Amino acid sequence: MQISKIMITNPGVLAGDKKYIFLLSHMRSYSSLLSHILGSHGNIAGYSEMHLSYKKRSDLLTLRYRVYISNNREPIKDYIFDKILHNHSISNNILNDRNTKALFMLREPEATLKSILKMSKNLNNPNRISDINKIGKYYLRRLEQLEELAKRTNGTAIYLDAEKIVNDTDFALGYLTDWLQLKTTLSSEYKIFSKTGKPGFGDPSDNIKQGKIIKNREPADVTIPTDILQSANEGYIKCRESLMKQCSII
Repeated sequence: MQISKIMITNPGVLAGDKKYIFLLSHMRSYSSLLSHILGSHGNIAGYSEMHLSYKKRSDLLTLRYRVYISNNREPIKDYIFDKILHNHSISNNILNDRNTKALFMLREPEATLKSILKMSKNLNNPNRISDINKIGKYYLRRLEQLEELAKRTNGTAIYLDAEKIVNDTDFALGYLTDWLQLKTTLSSEYKIFSKTGKPGFGDPSDNIKQGKIIKNREPADVTIPTDILQSANEGYIKCRESLMKQCSII
């Protein structure tokens, strides 16, 4: 069913004033975990990456439509969620709209790079980034874009160290609950959705299929070359410092 048909058969999906949550991060940042926690809340719709750019307001209607379909045509909630892990465009008008909530999140470099490399090797997919040099370049380019995006938010966004979701769960989820003005607290236990664990829709590992936060995770048994790790560390420190200046900090 296309958007035009939805407007006729179920106009409520695209009508009305809605709020939007954008998680701005990078691959393997616990973004799937946080997405599932948010998407499991009764007032939030959406749990996976929609791979969209947001250049104009009509792109938000596309997001509504895709979330509606991915959520088995359940009614659209108060908030509509998407995570953006790649350098897709997002306009200043949307980024700073009164109905937009922007959350930036970074995970420290070594764990991130190892996790991306492990995932790529396990999937054995030629379309996945499997070369550590390309993975390192992706991470650095993404950090640069996140830093630029944060500078365009006019201080309205928040920043979260990704590790806090696992290591300081109650505090992180309590803060997000207050920030979003939710009536019930976000829970560390979450729903399993139709695309949970499927490649292309987020974390394909077994951890995400558990329906709860797994604190003791098996580290990725891969090695990152020293020069790539050093560059990643330098980029991470620079980006994190910038985000913490531009955003409120969880």
